[in-house]
Amino acid sequence: MPVYNGDKFIKEAIDSLLRQKFANFMLIISDNASIDETEKICKKYAENDSRVIYIRQEKNIGAIENFKYVLEKSCSEYFMWAAHDDYWDEQFLAELVNLLDEGNDRVVAFCAVQHVDINKSIIRKYKKLKFLNPGKFFLRFELNSFERFILQNHLHGKVNLIYGLIRREVLIKSQILNKWGNIGWGADLLMVAQLLRYGNVAITTKELWRKTQNPDGEGSIKIKNKNKSFIDNINGALYTLKVYNKYAVSFWKVQKKIDGALNISIVKRILFTVYEIVRFNLIWIIQIFQAIIKKMNLI
Repeated sequence: MPVYNGDKFIKEAIDSLLRQKFANFMLIISDNASIDETEKICKKYAENDSRVIYIRQEKNIGAIENFKYVLEKSCSEYFMWAAHDDYWDEQFLAELVNLLDEGNDRVVAFCAVQHVDINKSIIRKYKKLKFLNPGKFFLRFELNSFERFILQNHLHGKVNLIYGLIRREVLIKSQILNKWGNIGWGADLLMVAQLLRYGNVAITTKELWRKTQNPDGEGSIKIKNKNKSFIDNINGALYTLKVYNKYAVSFWKVQKKIDGALNISIVKRILFTVYEIVRFNLIWIIQIFQAIIKKMNLI
């Protein structure tokens, strides 16, 4: 658990981990020189539960280095990162350990995801994560998890797999959160892609993990202005088109960065790219249509 200034949420996060039915684990907390009550809270847990190891950094080493630090300090067969503001069902570890134990070809285990706000109201559920499991896909192509991950839209939540249960030896072989340049893919997405070069993912449809959208944290969902003008709506639709098409194009660029991506058949890659571009442009057309309808006061 890498953390910085997490005193508002960390108690609930730690409590949910310590209540796991699968109890044979170690929780390593790396405090990135917090200036709030994080240190006091974590030290108390470490004193009361031998599974909790608390380490405080002398200075802030940055988020990515803090993620790498807890990995370096771990020694178990399976590993997972735990965000200080998330929550895990008591069956989370038991279910995911069983999934990994069932097949040596599995390198990552995960579950259905709920994204919630700080009041625990559900913002979104990612229903298509389960399609990352290997099997038949578009036009009945047989795809492994790596191919499915590369071909699946990032809006379906596949980046969340970095918080799954992972075989540690495989994780160490991968590119751990390295920056790859401005090509539309983050370091987290590319790291998971690297992981899946070594094996498949196993995802249960049970909702066992709640990810908090913290308004004070990076990547938080901002409240949208519901009273936008017609011009704002048009500009928003144009921006959406730009971002979505950038992602579709970046799919081709990212292939040069991931060993094995070029081994995906050209037919599959072309079909996926055409599908994404068509879908993205349909979304853009719908947004423009909605803006026009709203301008005409029809809704």
